[in-house]
Amino acid sequence: MARKPRRKFRLIRPQRQPNARRVDQWKPKGYEDWLTLGELSFVVNRHKDYLRRLERQERIPLPKRVTRGELEIRLYSPFVVGEIKEILSLMKPGRPRK
Repeated sequence: MARKPRRKFRLIRPQRQPNARRVDQWKPKGYEDWLTLGELSFVVNRHKDYLRRLERQERIPLPKRVTRGELEIRLYSPFVVGEIKEILSLMKPGRPRK
């Protein structure tokens, strides 16, 4: 009996683009350098759901919300992005001691 050749393992590559859909056309004029939630999550290397949770708990600055039809976009200014990076760097990983 002949063995089947083993398949080589493929590494899962990290996502290279900040987000699959481009939302630049939805940003108002003057807000081109502001970041959406997906772009922010790519920059700070945290998941979007985690950032939403921190926003609900008011642990990070609230974004400016822009409504385009039925679509509502969170936009973070470059200054706020720097603040969020600093806040996340100061957070300690893990659970608090009992």
